[in-house]
Amino acid sequence: MLEQGDGAWALGEQQADFTMPDTVNAVLAARIDRLPPTEKAALQAGAVVGRVFWTSSVVHLLTGEEPDFDLLEERDLIRSNRGSMIAGDREYAIKHALTREVAYASIPKARRGRLHAMLADWLETGALGKDEHASLLAYHYFEAVKPEDVDLVWADDAAELERLRGRAVYWLRRAGELARGRHEMDEAVDLFTRAIELCDGALERARLWRQVGEVQALRYDGEAMRAALLEAIEGPLDDAERADTYAFLAFQSSLRSAMWPIRLSVHHIDEWAQKALELAGDGTEAKARALLARVNAEQLGASDDVLDEAAALAEALDSLELRSYAFGARSHAAFHKGRFQEAATWSERRLELLPGIDDPDQLCEAYESGAPVAAVIGRFGETRRLAGLHWDLSRRLSAHHRVYAVSLELELADALGDWSALAAQTERVWSVVSANLATPCVRNPRDLLLCGLAHLCLGDESRAAELERDGSRLAGEGYDAALSGPRLRIALQRGDHRAAASLLDLPVHRTLVWGPAVFSARLDAFVALGRHDLIESEAPTLAQAGTSIEPFALRALGAARGDDELLARADERFAALDLDWHRSQTERLLAGIG
Repeated sequence: MLEQGDGAWALGEQQADFTMPDTVNAVLAARIDRLPPTEKAALQAGAVVGRVFWTSSVVHLLTGEEPDFDLLEERDLIRSNRGSMIAGDREYAIKHALTREVAYASIPKARRGRLHAMLADWLETGALGKDEHASLLAYHYFEAVKPEDVDLVWADDAAELERLRGRAVYWLRRAGELARGRHEMDEAVDLFTRAIELCDGALERARLWRQVGEVQALRYDGEAMRAALLEAIEGPLDDAERADTYAFLAFQSSLRSAMWPIRLSVHHIDEWAQKALELAGDGTEAKARALLARVNAEQLGASDDVLDEAAALAEALDSLELRSYAFGARSHAAFHKGRFQEAATWSERRLELLPGIDDPDQLCEAYESGAPVAAVIGRFGETRRLAGLHWDLSRRLSAHHRVYAVSLELELADALGDWSALAAQTERVWSVVSANLATPCVRNPRDLLLCGLAHLCLGDESRAAELERDGSRLAGEGYDAALSGPRLRIALQRGDHRAAASLLDLPVHRTLVWGPAVFSARLDAFVALGRHDLIESEAPTLAQAGTSIEPFALRALGAARGDDELLARADERFAALDLDWHRSQTERLLAGIG
């Protein structure tokens, strides 16, 4: 791997199958074997502690024997650190990771497990037995009772094995909870999963599966969330816990409905919500979440009575979190029904609650819902503000959150017809989408389609076609309606009559998160295709004063009725909202597309 050039040696590219040559390991092993017995044992004990160890930890593992640490330093195996994690205790570091690996591997497995157990007990009862060191404690307790070595290490001491497993499960769970609090979700899943591997009790295992399911939801892994939560439900949970788990599954599936490679049927959400309602007691959070799940899943069919019941429960429970979600559900339901000012009112009430909420995931969801509603009522500056807040938070959350943050900016540019601003985001979009490819999300392909649309409107057909192909390649099953907005605008820009007409046959995806552009593209397609019947059935209810959809609806009605006054009013509203590109399309749309 070392390459010589320009009179110096440099490290070349490392191959995926590279392993350290046995000769190197052998040289290190020989150096360690030449140490006096006590110092060799000390280096091995230090390797059990980790790359960094303390004098007292090694002495404890050597059962009180004092090694010569100066000799280990002279042999260039360890170095003394200036500071120390443990006050009053000398801290050392093994100089090279490979030295630590060789020293650790030289310890027989039966002894290795017992050393980890001794160390874990010493750490827990000493200065490091606190939450901030939970991961360290979890690691050593787990290594003490690793399933593949446990028969060799603890064959003659079942009672000690049971005790150590209990401590391992406790600290793995605690470390997982703390990792979740830091939004380090991959680490949290790993810690909870290792706890499940060691756990003997069916009830405790079920509760750990519930925790795994919660973390998978925050990772936007729908299939893993469903599998974990259904596994929890199969365990011996009581009715209240089972109701809460069903309600969580239904609610998160309704809230994160695009996190599936194949779009989840609302029938699943309804089934889980129904089971939660059958098991949940009156006045419980589980009942409130199940009701909200039904509202989110039903969308246009959402019942005001169900919304009222869920909101009343949130108020009675005095839960800011549930009140926030209830206001969000009201905003979504109003938007789906075309009541845009009402949607904005509920969104504003929700945003007023946010100073009392510290969950970054819920804050991002509130910004994600609030930004497009602000755009619908023409408050584009507020949309930019909320998108900025989302980005600031998402930078320390998941790749999925960052895709959503960028999407808010793209969807505003789409609504404004600001293709230069949208196209300028292409490389950034590729960066965040690439980082999120492991997570199913309709925004991955949708954002690429929006970038393609921008390049098309700017005259770069080649780049547009490339981005369109990439977006279509990433599209999952069942998301055609969600992708119809940008695809419809692309078809209009290309003058593709057949493609535009086929896209109009898809169900209308009037979800709040896409903002006004989903309506504007559809209305413009009605005009271009001469679909006066669809204009008269949809445009009158969309011509709401003070909204950014109003000029598109007025233009469509003016075209259908041959009414120049309506067309003039549309022109005025386009100008007032600074929708200059969309305003410039009137003549082209009225002429139809070829």
